[in-house]
Amino acid sequence: MNTVLMVRPKLSGTLLLKGGVMGMIAGLMMAMFMMIASGSYLHLGFFAPLYSLAAPIVGTHQMVLYVMHGTFTASGAFVGLMVHMMNSFIFGAILAVMVSRVNLNQAQIIGISVIFALAIEAVFALAILPAIGSTMVHDLGLGSFTIAHLIFGMTIGIALALAKGIGNRAHS
Repeated sequence: MNTVLMVRPKLSGTLLLKGGVMGMIAGLMMAMFMMIASGSYLHLGFFAPLYSLAAPIVGTHQMVLYVMHGTFTASGAFVGLMVHMMNSFIFGAILAVMVSRVNLNQAQIIGISVIFALAIEAVFALAILPAIGSTMVHDLGLGSFTIAHLIFGMTIGIALALAKGIGNRAHS
């Protein structure tokens, strides 16, 4: 029988910071995929995901101008990037705390990270985005949205698993 041992390490700012930075790296990988997908097979333009993220804050006008006429505005893209990186940092920090509190091997960390990312996708797609009037999932497609979250989960999972492996070797 395989049991999970609960451990209670002290919650530190270093853990939150490391998890947040790993989340931002995973968020960059996710954004790269979405921007490439949006600029290629989705035919919306490279920066459309950033405008879609910003739309609940700055309105849909900038996204419409970009998608319909190719008019780039740095403010909309910047707001979208900041929203995405902030969320990536927060979810990375949360996940780092979660996996630090349970004794998991590296494969389990990656698996839990992917499940966590898909749970984030489900909550955002079904509740948060519709509640704030965002059409992001519709605009970018559920398939692409899911692949992007899988990329986030795999990237942060691998980073957390590698960090655990490096930490274990340092303590040996």
